[in-house]
Amino acid sequence: SFKDYTLPLLVRSAKGGRGLRGGSSNNGGSHMPVEVTSDTFEEIVLNTKTACFLLLYSPTCPASRSVLPILDDVAREHREFENVTIAKIDLTHNDLPIRDVIVHHYPTGYLFPAGTNNNIVHGNYWKDPINFASYKGESTPHDRSKPHSHWSKEVIAHFIIHEVMPDSFLNK
Repeated sequence: SFKDYTLPLLVRSAKGGRGLRGGSSNNGGSHMPVEVTSDTFEEIVLNTKTACFLLLYSPTCPASRSVLPILDDVAREHREFENVTIAKIDLTHNDLPIRDVIVHHYPTGYLFPAGTNNNIVHGNYWKDPINFASYKGESTPHDRSKPHSHWSKEVIAHFIIHEVMPDSFLNK
């Protein structure tokens, strides 16, 4: 059963979460990232109608704390991302309910494209997530004296535009 991916994952989920808000919806006048829990992960992150940029973080990690305001800026300043939800999940209180995401360190970012997987493997109906580190991330030239300086609102927005809206990206 384990090798066949038929065993259910044991998943802990923090209480709360703000439901399906953020992304393109207006959250009480502010445009802030959605706080995802394990219980809301499928509804928000694996939604086949919208893409989702998900930040996996720990509130006790200094690098995560420095990136969270940047994610807030992306959500607030890029309202044109109508088909993209900007979200975050605290992995100290939530487990990932899927096996396809690997987290070696905090913070880690993934983009979950909209749509369904044409080649369904192990029952996954969602498209394969794209690791932010593979796009720019750690391989991006940046000032090494400033940890995680490659996490900027410009780089995150560029990544989303490049992966979610390639036609509009190519025309610029």
